[in-house]
Amino acid sequence: MSMQAPLAPLMALALGMAFCPTPAHAADTTIGFGLGVAPPYPGAREVIAVPLPSLEIAGDTVTWRTNNFGLEAGFDLGGGVSAGPILRVDAGRGSLFAVKDAVVARLARVKAAPEAGGFVEFGGPLAGSVRWRGRASLVQGFGAGHGGLLGEASAGVLIPAGRRAVLALSVQASWQDRRYAQAYFGVDAAGAMESGLPVFRANAGLRDIGVGGVYTRTLSKRWSLSVLGTLSRMQGAASRSPIVRERGREWQPFAGLALSYRL
Repeated sequence: MSMQAPLAPLMALALGMAFCPTPAHAADTTIGFGLGVAPPYPGAREVIAVPLPSLEIAGDTVTWRTNNFGLEAGFDLGGGVSAGPILRVDAGRGSLFAVKDAVVARLARVKAAPEAGGFVEFGGPLAGSVRWRGRASLVQGFGAGHGGLLGEASAGVLIPAGRRAVLALSVQASWQDRRYAQAYFGVDAAGAMESGLPVFRANAGLRDIGVGGVYTRTLSKRWSLSVLGTLSRMQGAASRSPIVRERGREWQPFAGLALSYRL
């Protein structure tokens, strides 16, 4: 998903912590829906409205949940550790969402395509009722999309905020290989001629770092309301790219509001 920089680590870490801060029982199912605003592709200047659907089915040994435009399955390995596969779709640039910037629109599209990989999560009590959790994931793009590797990592804490609310805070970072970087941030000779941007070869390295938070309040036995937000800053080749420096922006925001219902 093109909004995965702000969404993936925070949604998996903070929302998972907020909705399920204690071990779940068999067939514990939570569905969610909401609306947010986020850049339509990494480095974009504009933001668009994006839906925020979610599903989590927690069993005794495995938890299924949404991961952007896809699913992941977390297997309980004991000791507060879980790991499993990820299968999702990257929305690309100019594929599922239109590119409003007339100059960037002249560059080659990054087509929507599947990504597959895995993740590991770990955590436990920190101090009193405060809990901590970390997460790392790595996905490979396939098909006609970016075709590269994207790694994401996050760490955070879950802090009770009264009897009916929790606050999840996290720090996050993502890493891209050369193919991913060139697809999203590079400008080849043909692209330079079409757009007027300078030729730019993007290398592997950090893509962005950021902070995020989710405030979740229980409304009733089954309903909860969450306010979400992240702010990340492009790094390395992503921040130097003319797509970001001349036509986009280094700071990438995300904000959203979501309701969840536990069946």
